[in-house]
Amino acid sequence: MEIVIGDKSLSENKAEQIRSIIVNEVSRFGLKLDKLGKLILAEDYEEEVVLEIRFIEGKDNDTYREYAKRSMAIKIGEETLNKDVELTVIVRKEGWKGIASGNKDYEKYCIHVINHEFVHVHDHDMKYYRMFSPEKMSGGKSLEYVLRYESDAAWSEYIAERMSSHTATIVSIDRAIDNMEIRVNRLMNISDEEALNYDRFSNYVTEILISLSMLMGICHGQGKDSNKSIAVDELVREIIEDERLLKAWDSIGVELSNLFDKYPNWNDVEELDGLAKVIENTWKEFGLL
Repeated sequence: MEIVIGDKSLSENKAEQIRSIIVNEVSRFGLKLDKLGKLILAEDYEEEVVLEIRFIEGKDNDTYREYAKRSMAIKIGEETLNKDVELTVIVRKEGWKGIASGNKDYEKYCIHVINHEFVHVHDHDMKYYRMFSPEKMSGGKSLEYVLRYESDAAWSEYIAERMSSHTATIVSIDRAIDNMEIRVNRLMNISDEEALNYDRFSNYVTEILISLSMLMGICHGQGKDSNKSIAVDELVREIIEDERLLKAWDSIGVELSNLFDKYPNWNDVEELDGLAKVIENTWKEFGLL
């Protein structure tokens, strides 16, 4: 893995100190990062994302461009499903500049941001090169395919938080809760016009389910009976209130825990179907199916 630091004002000693801290963190936890070619600690995050997408895919990708506007870090390269393409992780400056800064709390937060993305790389390797059959990862717009696709997105955020829970901080947990609350408020205050837009409405519901999966990863990673997990669970229930989402929160917890118990010894993509059923039932609750 090459570590590229975009801030050229840093001395070489400081840059090497940052690299050393990151490498030491990675080596402690045995993640499978063979497919990670580069970690870019960006000076201009959004520009780096655009350039890397062009390099890997040979064209612009509006989905990544939009995601870069609101994210702290991103993994790029998985869309090709080409075993010869190495993945790239890019981190916004606010997500890495605390490393070797002398501010231990900020450094811990930055390490967590990077670890979260590294688990995404690890999980990608486990699923797409070891567990999932390529022919089953295509299916166009069939409901089965779409539900598995969304389940994979939810699982990915769950596992990224659960397997990086050793570096989670109060700040990273608070940000995950804040993000979920923003999504819940957006759905609960949806306009009549937006509610008639099927794609937008379904996206609002699905994004909440993905946020809930991430928060469940925090709870399970910290230990279900830990003070942090209990506090997160109480906050989630207080924020979402809606009975349909509360039912989804409880059901998601069961399915994600079952998936983790078997991971990485899944038979194939069908392992996601229990989680897919939760998503399908939630869509039905909101009149989307």
